[in-house]
Amino acid sequence: NQGDIAKAKQLLAESSYNGEEIIMLSPTDLGVLTPLGLVLKPLLEEIGFTVDAPTLDWSTEVGILFGGEEFWDKWDIVPMGFGFYGLHDPITDGFATGGTFINYHNQTLKDLRAKWVTTLDQDERDTIVDDMQLEFYRDPPFVILGMFHAIHPYRTYVKGFKSTRAMPHHTNVWIER
Repeated sequence: NQGDIAKAKQLLAESSYNGEEIIMLSPTDLGVLTPLGLVLKPLLEEIGFTVDAPTLDWSTEVGILFGGEEFWDKWDIVPMGFGFYGLHDPITDGFATGGTFINYHNQTLKDLRAKWVTTLDQDERDTIVDDMQLEFYRDPPFVILGMFHAIHPYRTYVKGFKSTRAMPHHTNVWIER
């Protein structure tokens, strides 16, 4: 999180990268995601990566991402957004499973999650979660480029609605006039 292009160039030069083409999927028809690709591609190229960003619509991109093993070699980077809904404990967090639709596999996370599920002592569970978070930094399934929160306006006669940072909850909501 330094914004240091010179350092990024240096780190790339020290890496094993040899100019191989990186395929970045970024839809051209989804207002919240399209700008991510438009910003990320030139930055990666400035650092020294060779980037191919094919023109895709969102439905084609989703077909590639969820298409299974036969599509795993069709992309390297996918700037996208997540509604962090349920990413607050190792049971509901899809990445804590150690395997996801994006061909991310991490046996250490799988083992830690299984240990967390079977542990009753809260202090030990907290330690396991700390270990899981360290593993996310050691072997990240994604890199957070930024955050934003949607606005969820509602009228005073809408009752029971609770606005959250990620996604609104519409359970037990009613109109009272």
